[in-house]
Amino acid sequence: TGHLPYSTLADLMRALMGLQPDIDPNRERERGRVAVADWGSSGHRHLDAATDLLDLAPLGAEWLALTASQRRVRIGEAFLWLVRRQIAEGPLMVVVEDVHRADRDSLRMLESIWRLLGDLPVLLCVTYRQDFVHRWAEAAWFEEHWIGPLPQSDMMRLADALLGRHESLAWPSAR
Repeated sequence: TGHLPYSTLADLMRALMGLQPDIDPNRERERGRVAVADWGSSGHRHLDAATDLLDLAPLGAEWLALTASQRRVRIGEAFLWLVRRQIAEGPLMVVVEDVHRADRDSLRMLESIWRLLGDLPVLLCVTYRQDFVHRWAEAAWFEEHWIGPLPQSDMMRLADALLGRHESLAWPSAR
């Protein structure tokens, strides 16, 4: 997640493509180029959108000639194509954590794309703060569940289970 246009959507696209983040941007780009090379003719129309969104290579003149609105449509189509490609192998679960931190362009795109997922075998799990304003509630498939904070005793048990009970991990008041 970031503040660059479509950065959240780019993160989701990387996840759908099975690309792991890499500290070395050149290595990450190379993995992306290898992944899109596997798309074949059915994904050819989406190569420019993926190239732009994932910063895989310099952009071609045809893509640069498109308006921002045309690019947005093509990026959305590429994302949906990837979702459909994934569900060809079976149902898909997409998790978007802290969507309230997503950039504005990604949020707009996600709000329009989610409407198109209603008939597909996709479970969309999105986390956000209670004050986050969204339009997903309009969708017939939308269901919201509020999860409150863990009580301190549960947090302590969880921390113990994950980290163990070493004295260096004790709370100052517990020493």
